[in-house]
Amino acid sequence: MSPTRRDLIKFGLLTSAAVAVPLGRGYASLAEWFLEHPVDSPPIPSFALPLRILPVLQPTSSTATTDFYDITQKVAPVQILPGFPPTTTWTYNGLVPGPTIRQQQGRDVRVRHYNTLSVPVSTHLHGGDVPATSDGHPLDLIQPGGWKEYFYPGLHPAASLWYHDHAIHDTGRNVYMGLAANYLISSAAEQALPLPKGKFDIVLAIQDKF
Repeated sequence: MSPTRRDLIKFGLLTSAAVAVPLGRGYASLAEWFLEHPVDSPPIPSFALPLRILPVLQPTSSTATTDFYDITQKVAPVQILPGFPPTTTWTYNGLVPGPTIRQQQGRDVRVRHYNTLSVPVSTHLHGGDVPATSDGHPLDLIQPGGWKEYFYPGLHPAASLWYHDHAIHDTGRNVYMGLAANYLISSAAEQALPLPKGKFDIVLAIQDKF
């Protein structure tokens, strides 16, 4: 999803115009100026697609206490807009959004991430209560060709979380390119509630891809 020449020209013109706006105009920030001067995007025909059920990642192995997962971060073509060529994306296991991981409270999870991309990455479990060594902070990078195993203890209460790239200076770009997925934690207390279950418990992810 590299920017087109047209996008770069528009951004350059807008940036120049924004810098030229006198402070006396009362704009609190460049963001406010951009909101009042929106950029028209190329028209996209209206379309409707069947609801895509995001796949759940299966453990590569399990013990009495722990589930183990493998994820490869790689380039893959993904069909986002019908009638248009596939979009080149950065993915978890070739999927955008990536595969959902389901953790049961009381069971530990270990996820090994392999980086086959050309850029450093760092995987962060957003909202997770995890050890510092598995936080995926911006400087804890997996270099191209490398790998890292993240440990997520089974002490977390039921929650709907997500995991995503957190590489320093490049988080926004990497997530926009596709490095984001859902992470669901269940507990006995949650499962006892009269909530949708099984095929009726559907994960929805809303992302801006235009």
